[in-house]
Amino acid sequence: CKRIREAYRKILASGCIPLTMGGDHTIAYPILQAVAERHGPVGLIHVDAHADTSDVVLGEKIGHGTPFRRCVEEGLLDCNRVVQIGLRGSGYSADSYEWSRAQGFRVVQVEECWFKSLAPLMSEVRTQMSSGPVYLSFDIDALDPGFAPGTGTPEIAGLTPTQVN
Repeated sequence: CKRIREAYRKILASGCIPLTMGGDHTIAYPILQAVAERHGPVGLIHVDAHADTSDVVLGEKIGHGTPFRRCVEEGLLDCNRVVQIGLRGSGYSADSYEWSRAQGFRVVQVEECWFKSLAPLMSEVRTQMSSGPVYLSFDIDALDPGFAPGTGTPEIAGLTPTQVN
């Protein structure tokens, strides 16, 4: 985490807007630490099958299923500007969606997205994000595994490529 955080501090100090591809959600935590250090609490658009707000996953406090809880605990996120889209499945804890909602996150479970365009939703999300920095995170498991069979954490009944285009 330390090396990622330091690299992003340098990127942000140069005035660049970083684009990161690859990795799992563990990397979101140090990236958001660097962004919030520079800009203050950040908005989040999180497209994923899982909330990634567990307290502990596989005995670890920092991992791919916990970053957004750690970010809330550290004040890195502007919770009124957090939207989680496409959530489904059991996740790692029974209360992960409720925990998100209790923080002020907008949770859009996948069934709210079925059989329709996401354009109206994204218009609302843009308004909710208003001004200020926003971290956009797209986890490949947001897609139905029929379209992304290589994900390590597949959950059926996901979004389609047309919806996320």
